[in-house]
Amino acid sequence: MLHGLGCLVFSLMFASVAAAECTDYEISVFSMTEEAKSFQRSQGFRDLGWSSAGPTNGWLDRMYVHKGGENLRNNSEFSIKYGFSIGDVYQIADEYRTEGKLDSFFQEIENVINAVEPCR
Repeated sequence: MLHGLGCLVFSLMFASVAAAECTDYEISVFSMTEEAKSFQRSQGFRDLGWSSAGPTNGWLDRMYVHKGGENLRNNSEFSIKYGFSIGDVYQIADEYRTEGKLDSFFQEIENVINAVEPCR
């Protein structure tokens, strides 16, 4: 994993990737990333987690669809292009759910995610 200056360079490198056009898959992953940011630190998420009673509105099911099966190639290409995958977004949210904060490993991943300018 990258640390310090290496992480900053890596983050900046991917921050400039945003394209004028993006695929439906990219639009969906960026939308799901924003959605996860909206619930990952909430008390409702900490209390109810990924259950249907929680604030995630089916997010976990959609993540599995985006992560595997026919989207496996899309997921890999997205990860190469932007430096993170939908699985990373899940891990960050789940770390907030279980620990309430991020350790240095997960913080670096979140920094990469936050540094990327989403395509539109």
